[in-house]
Amino acid sequence: MAGRGPAWLRTREGRIALGAVLAIALHLVLRFVLPDRGGAAVARGLPVRDLPLVVALLLGGLPLVVALARQALRLEFGSDLLAGISIVTASLLHEYLAGTLVVLMLSGGQALEGYAVRHASSVLDALARRMPTVAHRRHDGRVEEIAVAALVVGDQVEVFPHEICPVDGVVVEGHGVMDESYLTGEPYRISKTPGSTVLSGAINGEAVLLIRATALAVDSRHAKILAVMRDSEQKRPRLRRLGDQLGAVLSTADDVVTRVAVPPDEETTQICTFEPSLAWNASWEPSGDQAGCESAPLGPEIDSAEPEPGLDAEIV
Repeated sequence: MAGRGPAWLRTREGRIALGAVLAIALHLVLRFVLPDRGGAAVARGLPVRDLPLVVALLLGGLPLVVALARQALRLEFGSDLLAGISIVTASLLHEYLAGTLVVLMLSGGQALEGYAVRHASSVLDALARRMPTVAHRRHDGRVEEIAVAALVVGDQVEVFPHEICPVDGVVVEGHGVMDESYLTGEPYRISKTPGSTVLSGAINGEAVLLIRATALAVDSRHAKILAVMRDSEQKRPRLRRLGDQLGAVLSTADDVVTRVAVPPDEETTQICTFEPSLAWNASWEPSGDQAGCESAPLGPEIDSAEPEPGLDAEIV
């Protein structure tokens, strides 16, 4: 049914990441636990053990690559584009395990990013829902309920025990305390007496307070906090993507330079290992793959036929 299961599993990226994990696990089982069955071929050059990886690339990697291609057409480049190129390259080279691992990393990262954004949005929604929509205005000696948005500066509002203050104002009557920790972070209650300022969003204590509104609901402290948080939530992805764009440019430039650059010395050096004879004047004959090795002299040549005086002909 809709709404069941973890929130990340209800997203496309979460389902792709889960499918990639299952495909990799099944591939490893067929490869190492059941090698006889995993080695059987289901098509030309495609063993059974690679079949789950191919399915994961088709059902998970293909949608990711298509989405990245659309972003590239809109000139929205990021480091994720390199991951898409890696998926395509691994598939063409029949490196299905490597391609599925890239799919897992890309979809898993996007799923975690989406979870963080949704969590921040849920906090904002909770902060907005806790504000009352109806206030108790005292007018001509009577208390009437009125929408918070209809309050104007100068209206007198009664705040009952354990209610949330609807607007910013000044205490006119009553003595009590208010909990403003949700707004200011102060871990204690603030005493309120006539003349004290109160903040919208603060929780009233045990006493009834009569306050005079000093600002409209849209201009209250609580509304400004919400506006700043929503604005920062909308701008944060652009700042975060700036690093991805720089990473994509630098990575692409590094790849191009690496492919174009010519090494200064194209000759390869081959090192031959041999076990020298204990005899000083014994000659060494290369054998096997050492016959084709050429080595440069490591020092001045020594005539092995005539040892220096004082040296024995045999090394003990």
